[in-house]
Amino acid sequence: MSPTSPDTITALATPDGEGAISVIRISGPLSLSILKNIFHLRKGEPREMEPYRLYRGWIHDGDRNIDDLMVAVMEA
Repeated sequence: MSPTSPDTITALATPDGEGAISVIRISGPLSLSILKNIFHLRKGEPREMEPYRLYRGWIHDGDRNIDDLMVAVMEA
């Protein structure tokens, strides 16, 4: 993938295994629209998220919270 790729990618930024909070990095043009569907911030809305900052919240599937994590949005 080139540095100018239009793809949106995600990566786990914490080591494999059990831990209190996972950190996920998401990068690319669809980052915020994806987060709006699967991530609830502890405070605020995903559209208010600024790039290169960490945000804590929940990944969810419908009404069910799956995991407590931190997300860093990296704009393409």
